[in-house]
Amino acid sequence: NEQADAILAMQLRRLAALERRKLEDEYKEKIELIKMLEALLASEKMMRVEVARELAAIREKYADPRRTVIINGPAGNIQASDFWGASESTWITVTEGGNLNRTYQDSPPRITTEVKDPPLAVIESNTADTLYLFTADGMAATVPVNMLPQTEDPDGGTVYTTLCSLTTDDQITCAVGVPPSLEEGFLAALTERGEVKRLKLEDLPGMSAKPFKFMDIEAEDRLIWVGYVSEETELLLVTHQGQAIRFSVSDVRPTGLGAGGMRAIKLQGQKDRVVGAGIATNDRHVLVCTDTGVAKRTPVTEYPVQGRGGQGVITMKLPKDATGLAAAAVGRLDDELVLVTDKGHAYPMPMNKAQAAGRSAKGDYVVTILALEVVDHVTRLERYIRPSSPPAVQVENGDTDEESTT
Repeated sequence: NEQADAILAMQLRRLAALERRKLEDEYKEKIELIKMLEALLASEKMMRVEVARELAAIREKYADPRRTVIINGPAGNIQASDFWGASESTWITVTEGGNLNRTYQDSPPRITTEVKDPPLAVIESNTADTLYLFTADGMAATVPVNMLPQTEDPDGGTVYTTLCSLTTDDQITCAVGVPPSLEEGFLAALTERGEVKRLKLEDLPGMSAKPFKFMDIEAEDRLIWVGYVSEETELLLVTHQGQAIRFSVSDVRPTGLGAGGMRAIKLQGQKDRVVGAGIATNDRHVLVCTDTGVAKRTPVTEYPVQGRGGQGVITMKLPKDATGLAAAAVGRLDDELVLVTDKGHAYPMPMNKAQAAGRSAKGDYVVTILALEVVDHVTRLERYIRPSSPPAVQVENGDTDEESTT
């Protein structure tokens, strides 16, 4: 080529001059390096600055959580128990921004109005458990609880994309902590458009390096609630238009992974949607809250058991200034809740703070929200799943529910 011909045409002395210049430049660089290193070795302060700079560069390049787990024993099939280590009680927090963390102690995180990233789910768990994360479009991924970073900051932790194979395009809407001793029962799932699914617990894949299809979700729908249930469990759903339905899980035929759901409630138009759900037991109350912050609680006993797929019964007479119900939770009077607005502001409150009223009553204000701000969802601090008494953990846009023994 032309370049090769030009080099061959050059006189030998010109080539020698180019090589000499290259050697001279390299020599000058080495001399400057020697001077810098000698000055560095002569100054303890400069050495500390250089070490700090190099460590910062290493951290910038490599500082992400370990994605492999070192275990003892021979090679072979790895079980979920290989990840557990010491069994310790803890509380898991999943934030709206996708951060995952757990507490150091066996006590719930202290959530205040000062949190910058409000909770989507707060679950009592154990380091031996497996955390299942569910996305709006029906995908799921697993994370060993003991791999979650520990922090006293409820909106701290590590983003989920560093602990599992979900991507930033995946929106987490539900989370369930499953104990290794839990071998029987089901996971129930509900969508915003009123579909319900039941999956045998034995059909879950366990610890998985890759996300898996949990439920087939229609394009205009989204997964909002997943919980552990038994054959005898009753579910209660609340809609945006102020209706509620209570039905038995046994009305829902179990289906396999990746299958869709069946109708749980008949919605009233395209703008209607499910805003909350939970386990219906006679010792619980149903809290409903409008977008304007008006709320009330009603005993579950006022909700009749119906067949799956009906319109349900009225659960609140909507105030004139409210567009509809924005959030709902089912729980006991001593349960702790967190109301979250569309601007990301969190308002902690106990269940018993809401006014007690009948199903057709209006309720009263429980929080004073800012102008141009509306209630978006409610998160309930969940108690641990105990197989001896069929429980449920759920997250519905941050609203959660779990049944446990005390």
